Amino acid sequence: MKNTLVILIIACMIPLGWVQAQDSGELVIPFSSPSEMGSLKVDIKRGSITVRGTDRRDVLVKYEALEENHSKKAKEKEGLRRIASASLDLEAKESNNLINIDSDSWNKGLNLTIEVPKKINLDLDTYNAGVIDVDNIEGEVILENYNRVPLKIRTFNITRKSVL
Repeated sequence: MKNTLVILIIACMIPLGWVQAQDSGELVIPFSSPSEMGSLKVDIKRGSITVRGTDRRDVLVKYEALEENHSKKAKEKEGLRRIASASLDLEAKESNNLINIDSDSWNKGLNLTIEVPKKINLDLDTYNAGVIDVDNIEGEVILENYNRVPLKIRTFNITRKSVL
């Protein structure tokens, strides 16, 4: 009975959006009131964010770890080996029709491809080595891309108010 409860708790944590120790995968996050317009807030420290408006009523998040780039200089040094963490830091949660997706890892980056309802408000932030790509959205869109030169933000088919 105790083992069944632990397995059930772990199984429930995955759909709620807590992900660790996987290099790629996907999550489906439902809105608490799917008939009303929702909002999505994404904040990742390293990586790209792609958001596509679709006819779905929930949010599908596909995530993939960035490949580690090892410099030629580090590879040439004998005896020096980089040991990278295999886990991702990704958290997703929903409250009052607001879905928050967050990664606090500066070292392990990830790319997100997110399918959302067309009618949604977006607030997307990425900090290092990232591109923000948004398509087919009817809602307020706030995009911030820090520490990226040249700035890479692409938007297509956005109606209503857009703030870049």
